[in-house]
Order: sequence, then structure tokens, then C-alpha cells
Amino acid sequence: MLLKEEMKRALTKALKEAEISYSEDQLIVEHPPRMEMGDLASTLPLVLARVLKSSPKAIAEKLLPFISSEYLSEISVAPNGYINAFVSSSFLIENLKKLILNPYQALSTDSGQGKKALIEFVSANPTGPLTVANARGGPIGATISNMIKWNGYQVSNEYYVNDKGAKIEKLARSVWYYYQTGKKWIAEVPEEMYPGEYVQLLAKKLIESRMELSQKALEAEVLEKIKAFCLESMLVQAKEDLSSMNVHFDSWFYEHTLHPTYLNKTLERLKEKDCTYEAEGALWLKTTSFGDDKDRVLVRSTGIPTYLAGDITYHVHKYDRGFDLIVDVWGADQSHQKPLKWALEALGYDTSKWKTVVFQLVHLFRGQEEVKMSKSSGDYITLRDLMEEVGCDVTRFLFLTRSNEQHLNFDMDLAKTRDLKNPVFYAQYAYTRCKGILREAEKKGFCTTDNCIDLIDPASFKHETEWMILRKLAILHDQLHRASLDFSPHIIAQSILALSADFHQFYENCRILGIDDPKIAQNRLAIVVALEKVLDTLFNILGISSPERM
Repeated sequence: MLLKEEMKRALTKALKEAEISYSEDQLIVEHPPRMEMGDLASTLPLVLARVLKSSPKAIAEKLLPFISSEYLSEISVAPNGYINAFVSSSFLIENLKKLILNPYQALSTDSGQGKKALIEFVSANPTGPLTVANARGGPIGATISNMIKWNGYQVSNEYYVNDKGAKIEKLARSVWYYYQTGKKWIAEVPEEMYPGEYVQLLAKKLIESRMELSQKALEAEVLEKIKAFCLESMLVQAKEDLSSMNVHFDSWFYEHTLHPTYLNKTLERLKEKDCTYEAEGALWLKTTSFGDDKDRVLVRSTGIPTYLAGDITYHVHKYDRGFDLIVDVWGADQSHQKPLKWALEALGYDTSKWKTVVFQLVHLFRGQEEVKMSKSSGDYITLRDLMEEVGCDVTRFLFLTRSNEQHLNFDMDLAKTRDLKNPVFYAQYAYTRCKGILREAEKKGFCTTDNCIDLIDPASFKHETEWMILRKLAILHDQLHRASLDFSPHIIAQSILALSADFHQFYENCRILGIDDPKIAQNRLAIVVALEKVLDTLFNILGISSPERM
């Protein structure tokens, strides 16, 4: 159950009975910063005070007699006018039982039942290996996909392959140069080349493939063959690297399939809506009419479409495929979100169905020293390098511990440690501790299966740490619901770390096995069963493993 929604329901009923006018946006319910203040708190009286010309405390006291819910208890008014409430003990016990029986269901919603969602992420240009910088979108996108699926959507993961344009042309020319020099042919150095050893390795693979290429052939024909070879090689490597990080896609959508038919059709539709004009030999989108500081080029004077034109066309195609929710996970360098939105709205698409998640850069550190990376000079750390050094679980978890909007400082030294300072080790250690306790309890004849819910004795929960952890489990659904609404995987990672800390405190304060009262022992084992199942569920959503032993 979403407890915030329950308190809002109770406040709504109280407002009507007290005959106090209000608006939905005034009904704010949060979790207090300290547990002694309660499990839920509302600032409603403070917001209404400005309108009703009365003190917050007076308004709260007027509402208090009308506030009731079987799931809430000890509803009170704080001196500043906040309305605070604790979750009822009966709900805490019922919630514990539901988490034991099916945590995945108990912590999800059915908001996406019968709906289809498309999430596109990573989508790095296939002109080089995946780097640490663009790889952050992998765990973020895959976790958001799991979160959407968790709430009932039928989800498709998509990788957009930019196989058109100047960058793939530049790669082909770079590889062609090294191919010719590898063959001991005379070759002219291209004006622009991709740096990095991988370009020379591609040329070497091309030579070894025995593909027939000739300097006497038309350059355009040669470059087309090399483009296809490079594209296949880069995508094979990308799929291997992403798979090693437990990131998988249902479809790989190639940009060239939109050219020229779908692209021209989209540009024509924009023209019919009077959203474009021609000037200086180029086609422009009238974004200044939507409040932009300048109009944006759709097709250059050379006849080559811009990234914006390609993205508009691609998103039109997404809408035309009939998805109810479209999510894009983009790096912070994505600059045309607003022009894209304006174009889609001009074409009549409902942009409320379209969500963008923007993530910031990753900075690698070894100790106190930052590892300098520059793709333009060929100096960067690939995803493959990182995975080989620290592994999947650590990479994914550390990528997800901070908000998408925050820069991520990835400490390589910390990532390689196997102690409680390493966040993923700390969380997985809590899980393995649970598993160890349950194995020992089973040997001693205690119930460690779902049937343990029938042995829970509410009267035998007496230690304050027991109630603390029951309360934390009760508000977990609200926290995860917020993570889903905001497309914020870091909230799940932080919830895992908080639950792990709660478990370690519970383990230290409440002896579980070897106590005289079997009812207390069985109650505490029920908490351990719930925590083990909840952590396993959350690990699965983040895409990390649940180790039995460490």
C-alpha cells in the first residue's frame, strides 16, 4: 500500500467534513526526517494558513477530529502546525506478511497494465568502443526498464544505431587509410581521422577478412563496404560489452531504415504545418516561434540532414508504432530536447507520453587522482577495461548510487575493495548474512519458508529495533513508487543501502537464534525472511547478483 496516498485520502475526507476548501496541489505528504516525529507528515495546514488567514496550528487542530484511517495511528499536531502520523501496528504486521509472500508484487503498482513502453538508451555512435562516459546510460536505462516492467508495462529496450552521417564516413576513411598502409600501398592521409588503436585494429581485421578492396575501384564503393564492416565489428563488440554489464536490448534500430522515405515524409509534414522554411540553401525549423533563441537547421546546404532532423523522424516512428510510454535516456551533451518536443507537438503528438532522463558524466579516480579522459585525443577508458577490472555488480551499483543529474565520481580503488566501505559489498553482505541466518535456523527446526507468516506473534514484537525495521519496510513502497514516477534508479540503490544498514543494526541489537523465547526468535526470523526477499527483489531490479555466500 502507498501510505502517502492513504494519508492524502484521510486528509481529503477530513477537509470535506470540516468544510475547508483546498486544491489537490496543497495536499503534500512526506516522510519526516526523524523517525520519532512519525512515519508521515503533512504541511497542509501551513499552506492553507496563507489562504484562510489563520494559524497553521489552529487549522490542523480543526482538522484533527475528522482524520481517521485504519492504517494510521497516533495522528497529532506539531507546534508548528504539521500533521504527523504513525503507521498502525496492525498494518506493519500485515505488510511484513505480504513482503514475505511476494515482495515483487507488494512493492509494485499496476499502473502500466495493458500498456506498452519503449525505452531507448546508450545508443552511442558505432564509431568506437563504448567508453565509461556513455556506458553510464546502460545501467540507468536497464534499471528504468525493469522499473517500468515492474509496474505492469510490456517493455521493449531499443538501441538506436547511428549508421548515417559524417561520423561513420570519417571512421571508414580512417580505416581505409590504415588498410592501405597495412598493404604497403601509397595512401593519402585523410583530413580528419579517428584516433585510437582500435582504428588500426579494425584495419588489421579488415585485411585478415580477405575482403576484396582495390584502390582502382570507386572510392564511394570502397567506403560503403568498409562502413558495413566497421559497423558490424563495432556492434558485435558493443553487444558483448553491454552483455557483460547485464544490459540487453530487444531491438537494434538502424537509422538508415528511416532514409529517405520516412525522413522526407516527416519533413513534408512539418512543411505542411508551416514549421519550416528554406534559406541559404538549407532547410530550417522555425523554433523561434516556440520561444527559441534561434531557428534550427534540419537539412544542411550540402543536403545532409542534421541530428535534429534524424531524431524528429525517429521519434515520429516511435509514436507511430503505438507505444503508450516512450522513454529516452540521454547523456548531458544532448542539446536539442526542446526543439524536438516542439516539432513533435506541432505534428500533433502527445508529448506527455514522452519522458527524457538525462545523466551527467562519469569521472574516474584512482585514489585522489582523476584519470584524465579525452575521446578526441584517443585517451579514454573503455567499458570493457572497467568491467575487466572491477566486474558487473560493482560497476552497475556504483553507476546507480547517485542521481542521474549529478556527476559521478567513480573511485576505482574503492570499487576493487572487498570490505564494508564498498557500497555493493556492504549491501550484498547484508543479503548473505540473511541467507546464513536462515540456513542455521532451518537446521535448528525453525520455519524459514512462506509458512512462517502463520507463526508471527504480534504481541512478541517488543524490541524497539524490531519496530524500527518494520516501519522502514512499511514506507519502502512509497520510496520505490517515487523512484518509478521520477525514473530515478538511485532511489532504489539508496533504499538498498538504507535497508542494509537497518539490517546490520537489527543483527547487532536483536539476537535471533539461541534465545529462550521461541516466539521472539520466530518473529525475528520472519523479519530476516522479509529482508532477504526484499533485497533479492531490489538487486534483480538493479541488475546485480544476490550471492548466497561471500
